Amino acid sequence: MCGIAGVYGLLVSPDQRVDYVKSMLGRLRHRGPDEMGYYADADISLGTARLSIVDPLSGQQPMMDDAARYVIAFNGEIYNFLEIRKELSLFGYHFSTKSDTEVLLKAWHRWGTASLEKLNGAFAFCIYDRVEREFYIARDRFGERPLFYATLTKGVIFASEIKSLAGCPSLNLEFSPENLASIFRLWVPVGEVTAFKGVCQVPPGCFIRGGARGIEIVEYAPLKLLNAVGCPVPEGDWPPLVGDRLAKSVELRLRCDAKAGVYLSGGLDSAIVALLMAERSEKPIHSFSVSFQDPDFDEAPEQEIVSSFLGTHHTSIRIGARQIVDSFPDAIWHGEVPVFRTAFVPMFHLAQAARAQGVKVVLTGEGADEAFLGYDLFKETALRAQWPELTSDQRRSRLASIYPYLPQFSQTGNAALYAMFARFSQNRDSPLFSHDLRFHNSHQAGRLLCGRWDGLEPLRNEIAKDGFFDRYDAVQRGQWLEYKTLLAGYLLSTQGDRMVAAHGVENRCPFLDPDVIDVAFRSNSKVYDGVNEKRLLKLAFGSRLPRQIIERPKRPFRAPDTVSFLSEKPEYLDVVFSGKAFEDIEFLDKEYCRKLVGKIRENTARNFSQADNQAFIFLLSVSLLYERFIVRPAKPENQNIIWKTVINMAAA
Repeated sequence: MCGIAGVYGLLVSPDQRVDYVKSMLGRLRHRGPDEMGYYADADISLGTARLSIVDPLSGQQPMMDDAARYVIAFNGEIYNFLEIRKELSLFGYHFSTKSDTEVLLKAWHRWGTASLEKLNGAFAFCIYDRVEREFYIARDRFGERPLFYATLTKGVIFASEIKSLAGCPSLNLEFSPENLASIFRLWVPVGEVTAFKGVCQVPPGCFIRGGARGIEIVEYAPLKLLNAVGCPVPEGDWPPLVGDRLAKSVELRLRCDAKAGVYLSGGLDSAIVALLMAERSEKPIHSFSVSFQDPDFDEAPEQEIVSSFLGTHHTSIRIGARQIVDSFPDAIWHGEVPVFRTAFVPMFHLAQAARAQGVKVVLTGEGADEAFLGYDLFKETALRAQWPELTSDQRRSRLASIYPYLPQFSQTGNAALYAMFARFSQNRDSPLFSHDLRFHNSHQAGRLLCGRWDGLEPLRNEIAKDGFFDRYDAVQRGQWLEYKTLLAGYLLSTQGDRMVAAHGVENRCPFLDPDVIDVAFRSNSKVYDGVNEKRLLKLAFGSRLPRQIIERPKRPFRAPDTVSFLSEKPEYLDVVFSGKAFEDIEFLDKEYCRKLVGKIRENTARNFSQADNQAFIFLLSVSLLYERFIVRPAKPENQNIIWKTVINMAAA
């Protein structure tokens, strides 16, 4: 794990570019607390803040190849670097370090941009070609590691986090109301969207080529749910195949020279990862989990079942409203995007607990629900797509099975739920059919803004660029949309990378291995029945994990939201309750915001609708972002930096 930053051009001197990069890296110290380094020449300056995990003694960055043509600043890990290194050795390449950074640099020397298709990893990097005077910035295929950029007058700046971009004096951050409208509607930033005007993110699976002629964005790894490869596999062979693929994925992600652990949620996905880790470790593995004071959110009993079964060294942190409200501003600062719920804050505390025990790497179950159809959304979509062909009794029976963890939806006679499904089962040809319910609920948050924008436009643009989308059925379209929205835009970023990186920890996701996802995509149409989630995983691991975990229905990870702020009344809440935020942020609809806040304050029963709850959390997070990024931008975390690696060609 590293933080990377770079400045290309900008019509400033090389010395000024170096100063800019140093300032930018100073805002990324949390991502890479172990060592700092930079490279500079007449065109570009780039650098890294390194968290040393692989080859800590000789993997310093930035790194230059033997011929002094390419320079790399690299964030993340290439899990299959040993296999790529072996392949490169056959072409006569020699290596002076044991790092994956050197392997990536020489793979680029051999194959150029084609090397990206060989990489099994979570990464964001910059490679500068000193001969062609071009730079390439690239991001992994699912968006596990962040990467942002801004095009300015005669130049480009890029970094792992937006706060780092603010270290360049040429950029003044301000909100984009149009982008905020999209985030409110979709819950997350999609494609190149960020909350800030002129600041873009490199989309997952893309790279950017830049130079004197401008920039060009290229998608190297499009998401193809019908990309079936290999020979046909009998249905009975799917469970052992997925078991083998996941075992290999975990082995690859345990390649590190740092202490590793696992997050236990209490669900099937993290239990599988912990099982595979435990089977490959001679000592008890370290596991970490969150429990809640509120029993409606607590999953501690299931977490303890898995920990006891596997014999892990387990650490459980207990979260209540006080912990959520105390850390919400700092977690927002690290997340850098408006949010619709608070579930990312407990993950902020969990990473802190892991690092306190010397753990730098944690494996998680993220990505399993998207690949193996674990979400309620997929069951909802399957039911809505079949609704006209089902009898009334069949509809009610299916409805009752979707939300076993929500008592209000467990009764077959729930007329309101029945009517809602009937209403949203009519437009089956819509590309967004699977997400109509979600986007309907999120529509209210858009009313926070004065203007009226089509917040769905960025997602429609992503669909238009995909050559396979029209071939998918309703459930597959929902799956594709989950990869493009909630997974990349929240689970892997706000709740994932950004919370662990805040404490100098790296997360790794075995379910996002390309070989695992290939099995999932090829098997889902044969295994998924629209009723039983993650059936293939249960078949593969049913005899190897406790029955309570295998048979437990899917339960989403949730945390107390608006009620936490009302019960604890943190001082920063006054910015919203007093209306000061509405006056200072000109694009907010002041009248609607006041009505929403009044409704929240006066609801003594605290039984908020989902739409009200999400709108309020969005409003609060926008207010905090405005304060931390625009009114009083953060200073570098630590100016006392010792530069481990300095390659200054400009001074030569």
